[in-house]
Amino acid sequence: MHARCMSTTGLSEELMNEAHKGKLPSDQTFKCFLHCMFDMFGLVDHNNDMHLDSLLEVLPPEIHPNIKKLADACDMKKGADGCDTVYQAVLCYLETDGAFIADAMNDLLG
Repeated sequence: MHARCMSTTGLSEELMNEAHKGKLPSDQTFKCFLHCMFDMFGLVDHNNDMHLDSLLEVLPPEIHPNIKKLADACDMKKGADGCDTVYQAVLCYLETDGAFIADAMNDLLG
């Protein structure tokens, strides 16, 4: 999925490396990469509404409170377009529970 979204969006290794270092690029290609990844995991729908709570079905119960807190705080975020909506939600996730989401983003980014 990671490679597919990089290819689809044209995300450069340079921007990916920036993200791995904990600095989320505000570049449109990175925003669209995030949208692609969230779409593949079913976390954003065709209306660009976020559905982080869908992870409750597949993730261990001990982290459900973290997921619920993030979904409640951030899933209503809206950006300029679908890519920006996902990016704004991810920024909110980081502000809301930075340590938890940083670990999840490292897994997501590969």
